[in-house]
Amino acid sequence: MNRLCREDKAAADRLGDIDAPESIAPFLRRSIKYARKREPLYERLRPPAGLRANHRASLRLNDQAELTLTKLLARIEGGGDPVREFTKAAPALARVINSGNQLSRRMGTRDCIVEVPSPSAQPPQNPS
Repeated sequence: MNRLCREDKAAADRLGDIDAPESIAPFLRRSIKYARKREPLYERLRPPAGLRANHRASLRLNDQAELTLTKLLARIEGGGDPVREFTKAAPALARVINSGNQLSRRMGTRDCIVEVPSPSAQPPQNPS
């Protein structure tokens, strides 16, 4: 699992950045597409018996994150302001990431821990 997570972190760097409001939706599309492609690799993992419940929980969190991103993208594509929608979704995404990080610590998959942006990190601003 650590290997998969290292690959995913490297791929995340290649997905690009959100550097302007109009870059949010394309970034979400790329992220969702990548996550869907990688999901079966995680589902096929067969952890030891003592880690299976945590593994199932991590799969559920991945599904929850993907659903949150998909709903966010739908709101933006439906005409929602990208910055406002991104800002509203950020706490839910942070909760999913933090829960995943707790599971990763319990399972010993340190390479799967994801840095959560600090609350002071600002989404791209709409031009005035």
